[in-house]
Amino acid sequence: MEAAGFTDIAFMSFDHPLPFGMGDTREAAVEDALEMAFEVGPLSRVLADQSEDIRARAADAVRAAFAASPGERSVTIDGAAWIVTACNPA
Repeated sequence: MEAAGFTDIAFMSFDHPLPFGMGDTREAAVEDALEMAFEVGPLSRVLADQSEDIRARAADAVRAAFAASPGERSVTIDGAAWIVTACNPA
């Protein structure tokens, strides 16, 4: 960013619980979260070329992890992001 002329560059971490997956019931929310995890993000890429057996075992493990997470009509996961601010004096 400095090379692009920005000044007063600051980074701040932002950690906050996030709802992941939604449903009319807890079970539906867990299944929605599982489907989302298998469609996007790092898990989907890791499992893309795996056998159905490995995908099924991974689904069981992820489903159990989501079921242990808080939430009633969603699954609450730990969210994390970086907030970056800077000034462009130009």
